[in-house]
Amino acid sequence: MSIKLIATDMDGTFLRDDHTYNHSLFAKVFRQLERHNIYFVAASGSSFPRCNENLKTTPPRWDLFRKTDQLSI
Repeated sequence: MSIKLIATDMDGTFLRDDHTYNHSLFAKVFRQLERHNIYFVAASGSSFPRCNENLKTTPPRWDLFRKTDQLSI
């Protein structure tokens, strides 16, 4: 069995307390995910604009799951 998708909570897990993250490290990890065809999903209870702002430097191959959304990939 292989991993097809990785989902992580944004606040308190992926993001630091000041709502930032290590962009260069994540870019490196994200490239590895893409190389292995693993899809990245950011999960949050925050608004889409706020989440999009946090991930604006991330390549476009990711999805967002908010507590009020339905997950569709």
